[in-house]
Amino acid sequence: MRKKAVAVFGFPRSSVTDTVTTEQIRREHQTREAQRAVLVSERQALAHGELRGERVAIDRRRALAANIHRLDEELLTLADALPTAIAREQAACRRERDRILAELRATLAEREQARETLFATLVAAPLPTTDEMQALRVIGKECADIGFAIAKSTGETFDPVDPLQSLRSAMHDRHLEFDKRWRQTRPSGKPDLTARPWRATIERLRALREPA
Repeated sequence: MRKKAVAVFGFPRSSVTDTVTTEQIRREHQTREAQRAVLVSERQALAHGELRGERVAIDRRRALAANIHRLDEELLTLADALPTAIAREQAACRRERDRILAELRATLAEREQARETLFATLVAAPLPTTDEMQALRVIGKECADIGFAIAKSTGETFDPVDPLQSLRSAMHDRHLEFDKRWRQTRPSGKPDLTARPWRATIERLRALREPA
């Protein structure tokens, strides 16, 4: 049956996982195991050496046994503390991960809104400038950078949008629609403008003759 473990790190056993990290616990565990191995080796040497029956050897072996027992208790404490420390650090890591993801999602939403706003502006423009199209391209890359980072961390699916290609398609479609409407405006014959009020003025202009 295991005996009650003693304190380590100078704190009561119950507070070990509240004050130290898993790295510290593992490091202390390795240190105590190394110390224990040295003490066990010395005790075995005394048990089989020439002085094994001498009083000094017996007293030393007893002292070594007490130290080994103390180290065993500390090793048990460290072993018991490790799972709780791991769970605590994992929970803290998950909380920080959630906080970072929330920050990134908010940033992505803001950049996507900026992308859509600029896209709508450029679609409505007669002809976007090179700088405007470059700005749209950069915003698209920003959205993809953030979106892929979120997807990699969460396992979610992210489909990037190429806003510049979308703008090109929109401009192309607009050109096709313009061309279609232009063809519809082509008359089958000359329009009859005789009834226009300026036609009489034009006729008077043609009738003018300067005196010779």
